[in-house]
Amino acid sequence: MFSGLGNHLMNAKVGLTGLAIFSTVFYLTFSTSNVAFLALGTQVVYMTCVFVAVMTSSKLVKRFWNTQGKFLFVAMFLGVSAWFLGEFLWEVYIFLFGVELPYPSIADAFWLTGYLILSYVLFELYKMSEVALTRGMRLFSALLALGLAGAVSYMLVGPTIAELSESPIAAFFDLAYPFYDVFAMFFSVSILFSLSMVKQNVNWLPIPLFFLVNTVADVLFSYFTLQGTYYVGHPIDVLWMLGYLCLAYGCYKVGAFDFLVSTRPPKI
Repeated sequence: MFSGLGNHLMNAKVGLTGLAIFSTVFYLTFSTSNVAFLALGTQVVYMTCVFVAVMTSSKLVKRFWNTQGKFLFVAMFLGVSAWFLGEFLWEVYIFLFGVELPYPSIADAFWLTGYLILSYVLFELYKMSEVALTRGMRLFSALLALGLAGAVSYMLVGPTIAELSESPIAAFFDLAYPFYDVFAMFFSVSILFSLSMVKQNVNWLPIPLFFLVNTVADVLFSYFTLQGTYYVGHPIDVLWMLGYLCLAYGCYKVGAFDFLVSTRPPKI
C-alpha cells in the first residue's frame, strides 16, 4: 500500500512538473503572439493551471470533511475558486469584449473575495506552524517576515497612495492589493520558516509557497502597473501559473500524507 502511495505521489510530481515546464515555455513563447489562436492558447494553458489547483483543493475538502480541519480546506477551496472566477472573467474581458487591460473590473471583486477567504487559511496555517517553534525562533521568524513585509509596503503602499486614482473604485483596489500583499508576505514567510526549521510534515510546504509566489507576482504586477509597463502576457504572469501548480502539488501531498489516517484532524 505504501509503495502504491509513493507511486501516486511520484506520478503527481512528474505530471505537475511537466505541466509547469510546458506551461512556462508555451506562455513565454506565444503570450504576445499576433496570431489569435496562439495568444488564446496561452490563456487556455494558464487557466488549466488554475483549474488543476481548484480540483486538487476540492479533493482535500472531500478527504477531510469529517475532521476538525475541514474548515481550513473548505476555505482554501472557496478562495481558489473565487480566484478561478476572477481569472476567467479577466480572459472574457480581453478576448470577448476586447478590453486591453481590464482593471478595475468585476474580476477584481472575485480576486478580492478570494483574498479575504484565503486570509483565514493563512492565519490558521500560521497558528498551527508556530506551535513547534521556540520563543527565539518565533521572534526571528517574525522579524524576518516583518522585514520583507516592510519592503513590500515601502515599494507599493507609499507610491500607490501618491499616485491614487481619482476613481473611488480604482482607488479602493489600488490600496486593497498592496495591503493584502503586506499581510500575505508576513504570514507566508513565517509559515515557510517555521516548517523548514522544525522539519516536520514538509508535505505542507508547497501550500505556503503558493501564497509566497502569488504575493511576489502581485507585488511585481502592482509595481509594473504603477510604472505603466505591465501588459497582458507579461512574463510575470508565469509566476501566478507556477503558484497555482505549487498549491495543486501541496494539496495532493497533504491528501496523500494522511491517506491512511484521514479520519483524524490534519496537523502541521
